[in-house]
Amino acid sequence: AAARAGLNVHVIPWGRHKPVVRAARAVTAFIREHRIELLHCHNTYANLVGLWASRSTDVKTLTTVYVWSGYGLKRRMLQWLDERMLARFDQVTAHCEAALRATVDRGIPAEDIKLLTCGFADRVAILPRAERAASRAAMGVGADETVLIKVARSWPEKRHDVLLRAFKHLLTKTTRVQLWIPGVGPEE
Repeated sequence: AAARAGLNVHVIPWGRHKPVVRAARAVTAFIREHRIELLHCHNTYANLVGLWASRSTDVKTLTTVYVWSGYGLKRRMLQWLDERMLARFDQVTAHCEAALRATVDRGIPAEDIKLLTCGFADRVAILPRAERAASRAAMGVGADETVLIKVARSWPEKRHDVLLRAFKHLLTKTTRVQLWIPGVGPEE
């Protein structure tokens, strides 16, 4: 989709068997070729690749911690690895205050973690009433309906199960509501 939109896309070798070394070599070459100064990693596998690539380049590394949780053996093992890698990054950021506190609990000093403020600009799009009604109708939303939207990856820690139970309860009070859940992942 990014390539179709005209963006320059560089594919790093990756697959089911997690070729960390091959991917790290490709990232290292890309960093050198494009003189990349900062590499931002977002999960355990990216952290492994990023730290490996940083060993032989001057790139600064940054990682973001999103959640610490005990969902299954594989997830716990990946988080165990993350706990050991975090101190090797030039900067650690936390997705929210809970992730920051849990990262501190794992030995990273609070002053070494930057808290990211999630969200978006608070400007509200004001549409003329007729345009708004036409847009809602085109998406199957009635004039008197409320639309609830949860934008998130479909992973266990996002707790879609709790949302669905709450929505089921809400439907006992009103049927003039829709729930939209965009996102992808193993629980889709």
